[in-house]
Amino acid sequence: MSPAGSAHVVETSEGRFTVVDHHVRVERTGSGRVADLPVAHIRRVQLDIESGRPATVAIVPDSGSLDVQSVTVERHQFDALARAILQLAVDLHDASRR
Repeated sequence: MSPAGSAHVVETSEGRFTVVDHHVRVERTGSGRVADLPVAHIRRVQLDIESGRPATVAIVPDSGSLDVQSVTVERHQFDALARAILQLAVDLHDASRR
């Protein structure tokens, strides 16, 4: 796995999706909106891959008062997305054991 503190950055149609230090950060271009969720506060991550279309990632927080963060990832970012999702899966597993 990646060294501690190593960021996995995915450029998305909406902005940027980053996994780092047991956090997920979603930055929306042009809006100034940034969602920074500790992995321990994430209930579910959904990855939707359909033939010939961009991938969609949805981050579902534990709290119903927080918005689901959904991003669209184009084909040229699939390698970065795979690394970020792998790190996120490990982080989610680690958080569930605490």
